[in-house]
Amino acid sequence: MIAHLLRAALLVVASLWIASESLHAGVTFTPLPTPPDVPFSIFICPYGLSKKQVVGSYDNGGRTRGFLYNETKWTSLQVPIGKKGTYARGVSDTNVVGIYYDRQLKTHGFLYNGSTFTHIDHPKGTEGTMVTGISGKVIVGNYYDGSPKTHGFLFDGTAFTTIDPPDTGAKSYLMAVDANKIVGVCKSGSAQWSSFLYDGKTFKAIANPKATYGTLANGISGTNIVGSYYDELGISHGFLYNGKEFTTIDHPLATIGTAINAISDNKIAGWYRDSTNSHGFTATLSPK
Repeated sequence: MIAHLLRAALLVVASLWIASESLHAGVTFTPLPTPPDVPFSIFICPYGLSKKQVVGSYDNGGRTRGFLYNETKWTSLQVPIGKKGTYARGVSDTNVVGIYYDRQLKTHGFLYNGSTFTHIDHPKGTEGTMVTGISGKVIVGNYYDGSPKTHGFLFDGTAFTTIDPPDTGAKSYLMAVDANKIVGVCKSGSAQWSSFLYDGKTFKAIANPKATYGTLANGISGTNIVGSYYDELGISHGFLYNGKEFTTIDHPLATIGTAINAISDNKIAGWYRDSTNSHGFTATLSPK
């Protein structure tokens, strides 16, 4: 079940903020290169950004590996004991965080500092831990206690703090953090996925008015949030929200859908789908 929840969370893509309140006038897209170790990789998905660094995951002949790409060098990331898959989800300076599956398909979090992997498991996460974002020394993620219920958490390197939305009956996932602000997604019963912003004290709902089948906010930078929403046909579109307005961002080659997953300053990252495959990209936002 945790594997199913993780896949759902990974597809709940979103994250994009700009340093000012102004919306962009244009977007310049750049495709991510194919991993050198698997030239036939069929899926490359970025999840996190920090300046020129982008992290994510890709298909390595049926096994998922994480990656770190700095615009010139591609580094494959695999937790040594993560034989069933590694997903890099966030990056801050030289630190990368993410998720890996062990041989029993149980999820665990990790922190990679450029040379060493450190395992991160919430003490109450008896059925699995997922680490999804990092900002400086602050890490956010989710744990599954088998109740069944997922809980969000913040980890400062010493102590874990549980963060759950007010609706105690909801499945919730923290997706990204920037300083003291966190974005996440939640779902209660048969309702559609919804999103929230948490500033350390209060929760604020984030709902794209164009969304028919849910709003998914997965990234934050400053006062801007990015994510995806689903229209009446079930097609996903990327969005940027500056606290006042939503702007749709679709890749020009997308025929099936676009997802925005991360942002750093005026750069974003995500993926789009056409009739043949899914493709990763980064993009630069041009201010008005």
